[in-house]
Amino acid sequence: LPEIALTTQIIHRLQKYFGDRVGIYHSRFGKNEQAEVWLGLNSNKPGYQPGIILGPRSAVFLPFDNLGLIIVDEEHDASYKQFDPGPRYNARDAAIYL
Repeated sequence: LPEIALTTQIIHRLQKYFGDRVGIYHSRFGKNEQAEVWLGLNSNKPGYQPGIILGPRSAVFLPFDNLGLIIVDEEHDASYKQFDPGPRYNARDAAIYL
């Protein structure tokens, strides 16, 4: 997602079809909630890993193990580019390399 503000709109649609297999990751969550998603992706326990992660540009740096698909919604949006603070990157371009 280009903006965290769009999370609420999309999460309801995804949960309608995928239920509790949807994980959310963004900077408005506390460090404990972010760590829970991070650890869930690193877990080998069946059913512990979310099947779908919804997040802004920082989500491309999560430790995905078995990544099947990345959807870059509104990929033309300039918000995918991180300038300051560093490191500078374009999340759309990073997603292509994953």
